[in-house]
Amino acid sequence: MKCEKTRNWSELPPELISSILLRLNSIEILEKVQKVCMSWRRVCKDPSMWRKISMDNHGDLGSMGQGGLLEIALWYFGTDELHNYVADRSSNLRSLRLITCYQITDEGFVEAIAKQPLLEYLEITYCSLSGESLRVAGLSCPNLKKFRLNSEPDPKCYEGESNDKKALGIAESMPELRHLQLVGNTLTNTGLNAIPGTP
Repeated sequence: MKCEKTRNWSELPPELISSILLRLNSIEILEKVQKVCMSWRRVCKDPSMWRKISMDNHGDLGSMGQGGLLEIALWYFGTDELHNYVADRSSNLRSLRLITCYQITDEGFVEAIAKQPLLEYLEITYCSLSGESLRVAGLSCPNLKKFRLNSEPDPKCYEGESNDKKALGIAESMPELRHLQLVGNTLTNTGLNAIPGTP
């Protein structure tokens, strides 16, 4: 019987390893892949591996390249501390998605968003932030082109006053928007008419 030569996966070119690993999620790379061998660890440490991160579980962001991260999505466990950690290490961030991050407060959000002036896309889904926080986000991120604010309607404000304040915060500070998504709001005509380009 002919014996086939086994392949040494650690000898693959770094570009090929990187291409393969980018198909995995960030947690798998941090917790498993970088422990396979030294060549894979070197690829995992390359800042190009950390331009886009999607996290829906706890993970150590210690391997994140300084300033190389361009996109991040935090699901469920985002906190003021984590948002600030990302902001301090990601001065070139272009896309931030905060999804079901109930622990992010207005104060923490304002502090972190001020460190992310290059953002072009901001999504806030099922997070409780005020109209003033949205206004500060717009002023801090003058390049915002796409903004999504998705929430469940607040049964306490059927008249929409709370959401009108959010609409006014958007209207006053995000003049470069090309795409706006507002889902689950109770805007009145006052709030709707405040946003340029709406009927």
